[in-house]
Amino acid sequence: AFTAGNNNHDWDLWLFQERPRFLPWSDPTPVRLTRGPLVVRRPRFSPDGRRIFFIGDAGRAELVQRDAKSGHWTPYLGGIDAFQLDFSRDRKWITFVGPPGLSVWRRRIGGGDERQLTQPPLNAVNPRWAPDGTKVVFYGGEIGKPSGIFVVDAAGGPVTPVFTQGRAARFESEPSWSPDGKRLLYSISDGLEVIDLEAGVVEKLPNSDGLVAPRWSPDGRYAVSADNSAQLILYEMATHQRTVLATAGSGYPSWSPDSRSVYFLNGPCSILYRVDMQTRRVRPFATLD
Repeated sequence: AFTAGNNNHDWDLWLFQERPRFLPWSDPTPVRLTRGPLVVRRPRFSPDGRRIFFIGDAGRAELVQRDAKSGHWTPYLGGIDAFQLDFSRDRKWITFVGPPGLSVWRRRIGGGDERQLTQPPLNAVNPRWAPDGTKVVFYGGEIGKPSGIFVVDAAGGPVTPVFTQGRAARFESEPSWSPDGKRLLYSISDGLEVIDLEAGVVEKLPNSDGLVAPRWSPDGRYAVSADNSAQLILYEMATHQRTVLATAGSGYPSWSPDSRSVYFLNGPCSILYRVDMQTRRVRPFATLD
């Protein structure tokens, strides 16, 4: 028994019978046992071999927000099936990942004008608005093809790779816009790089070895990133100095619009922390219990 599918959101259960020893010329064909709606994971046979148990994942997310007074989590924008949310700078639009598969969408915060920007089988993660609100950058790829960084117009249109496939071995991922929208900061297999989108010039950032998933601050002074030990690292863009901000984790770091705070999740993704950039004090902000 095994699972197979076009991406991580449509894996089904299949059965393949091995060729019997007394029929060496036979050609067994895999049989598909499920066709959704659950994503099948980790199939196991019962001891007698007559049943197959598996973990079934509905693959649905619910967008929620934290009420500042009560501390409770409540549905946001109707609790739509969306995750990896990002706000436009004017706070009028959001981009997110949602079905079918792992597709990039954009819509108005007030509702309406919703548009799907990417299509399966391309799988996308962590879409980010350009500062001027005209484009969205994300990391993605198709099964069996090199992954990379892509840009798509916020109004819709063709999806354009930032790099040619010849650079795919460097594993460019997790792009983040510069404040002026002219450059992208991203991680590679051995640190961080910046590309000037107009000139096509790529710069490897000194003293960035081991850093991944960077996020450029809105004021342009810093980037926050994770290191190999899952610590949250502050990287100064001008001096290339790096400082450990937190050791509790480094999940999904996000800057406040004024660059005065950084939010991140701990290792188990159960507690949201806030870092005050003036005092560098780290405090729990919310729990996801």
